[in-house]
Parts: sequence; structure tokens; C-alpha cells
Amino acid sequence: MFDSTTVALMRYDQTGKFLGTDTVREPGKVAYYVDLRDRLLAAAEPFQRWLAGWRQRVR
Repeated sequence: MFDSTTVALMRYDQTGKFLGTDTVREPGKVAYYVDLRDRLLAAAEPFQRWLAGWRQRVR
């Protein structure tokens, strides 16, 4: 996502090979991805907290 106005959707085949990108600039579609980003960030665990927990689990 670029400046909340342009989204580049990355495409891959079933083996994981990168096929290219599709650029989305339509405001309604971009708004969907902005909302999705915001919801995922709100639910995300800060990396330092996750790392501390991971270190506890691997000891």
C-alpha cells in the first residue's frame, strides 16, 4: 500500500513463484485494504512482546 491511495496486490503461483502485481487505485477498493490494514495492526502483537514469549517457549 502506498500513501493509502494505491495498493499493489502481489500474485504468486502455487509453487510460490512471483508472477507480478496488480495495481489498485479505485477509492472503494483501496478503502477495503486500508480498513483491513488497520484492523490487522490493531490485533497485532508487538514484536518485542512476541519475541520475549518465543524465547520463553524455546528454553
